[in-house]
Amino acid sequence: MSEKATFIESSREKPLIIRDSYKYFLAYKSKSELSRWRCYLTTCQAVIYTNKTEEIVVNELHKNEHNHLPSPKKVNRQIVNNACKRKAIDDLFSRPKKIILKELGQNSADCSNFDDTDIHKIRKNIYATRRSLLPNLPKNIEEVHLAINNMDIKTWVSTLII
Repeated sequence: MSEKATFIESSREKPLIIRDSYKYFLAYKSKSELSRWRCYLTTCQAVIYTNKTEEIVVNELHKNEHNHLPSPKKVNRQIVNNACKRKAIDDLFSRPKKIILKELGQNSADCSNFDDTDIHKIRKNIYATRRSLLPNLPKNIEEVHLAINNMDIKTWVSTLII
């Protein structure tokens, strides 16, 4: 008995598996392409295994028992958050509110229990993602001159300014 794994991306762009509203991170990958995934909570000892076709393999030795309750709200927020961040990078000029509302409508995750703080966190993450694309501000005059020299500044007639 095996089931297909559901993958999402962590905040550090690492793969995570979602199963029954529990998150698992990649702990070990063997030479035989069998991967061990541990629960993201450090105090929990739950483990699942996947094969090279990304199917969850049932292992009789590990019962996959968690010592905490599942957090479907956090998982759903992370799914929507990742989708919004991807859209924010692709479409730099649309407002975060528009991106969030579109993702909430399109996403299959249960978003009915989102509150204002969840939406605020997603909007904040969109702004941070967009800000990471911009170059750093120069710290001294040498960096200003270096940045100006690296720029290809043209006027409206495409003539180079000297």
